Amino acid sequence: MTDSYQRGLVLIILALLILIFLAFLGWGFASGVFQLQPEYYPLKTDPSFFQW
Repeated sequence: MTDSYQRGLVLIILALLILIFLAFLGWGFASGVFQLQPEYYPLKTDPSFFQW
């Protein structure tokens, strides 16, 4: 196993972890799990937010 192959593998794993983390955050905000400030995240109060 060469160094470039190992480095590419690490980058792919890091990218996948970041994507999973972002998807989890997006799902949490969309489903209303993380209700921090409703005025800043109008996902549940404003249905027109989803109609782009």
